[in-house]
Amino acid sequence: MAEILRQLKKPFKWIRDKFRQIKWCVQRAKRGFSDPDLWDLGDTTVALIIKMLTEFQKNNTEGYPLCFEVEFFEEFKDEIGCDYEEFRRVPETPPMKAWRELEYKECRKKWLGTIDEMIALFSEAQDENLSWDHRLESCERAFSQFGKWAQYLWL
Repeated sequence: MAEILRQLKKPFKWIRDKFRQIKWCVQRAKRGFSDPDLWDLGDTTVALIIKMLTEFQKNNTEGYPLCFEVEFFEEFKDEIGCDYEEFRRVPETPPMKAWRELEYKECRKKWLGTIDEMIALFSEAQDENLSWDHRLESCERAFSQFGKWAQYLWL
């Protein structure tokens, strides 16, 4: 008898679940998140950030933070042979053009590496195969990195 009742409840459970899914879709469309997203806000946020950083990395084809240019210049200023302001103002002579191309490549590489690092840290924070302490540490480091670079995450 219990088995028969369980079988009879299946279609009603399915219908109830579909109504809930519709409700949650409407909530996401209306306010940007649903009730289940609030049940575990941390994991929801981390999952969203991973997706957004991955998409950002695909679409951000040219930019990087300008502070990387200053770091590049400081590293190579003896070889470049001028001060930073002059480096920015000097006309496109072949040597300066070569330095600027190298600067772009290095800064871009560093920026993509920074984004990769944030994605990896957030992914570790979600990896259920890792210990809770390791996941927590990864999450803290990921949010620290994210906070440091958030102002530069624009297309």
